[in-house]
Amino acid sequence: MAQRLEILCYGHDQTLLDTRRMILQSSFRVETASSLAELAHLGGVMDVALIVICHTVPEEECRRVMQISGALWPKSGVLSVQALSDHGYSRSCLPSHYQVDSTPQHLKDRICLLLAQEAALSERKLA
Repeated sequence: MAQRLEILCYGHDQTLLDTRRMILQSSFRVETASSLAELAHLGGVMDVALIVICHTVPEEECRRVMQISGALWPKSGVLSVQALSDHGYSRSCLPSHYQVDSTPQHLKDRICLLLAQEAALSERKLA
């Protein structure tokens, strides 16, 4: 049986982190972090395929999360979750196709799509 891909959800609202973990854990191995120190600690114990940055993270901290996660997991993708009230808002540190609204099914669908695209890219590079 193939090992499930690992997703890391980063944010400051523990209820949202727990909810996202419950939604995603049927398909992925999911961990959460709410501080840069926790993020750095997980670097030694996880092989993350995708980092999901919650809308509760300020823009500057988002940049730091991307720097740290890029050093720890250079092949991982990053997805930013927008609050439902933030229509039209986008993080300047991420391209728009790496941003998603926070409805549970949309989040899970976008994660599956991004990971499938990454896998296809990796396969093409190996061929």
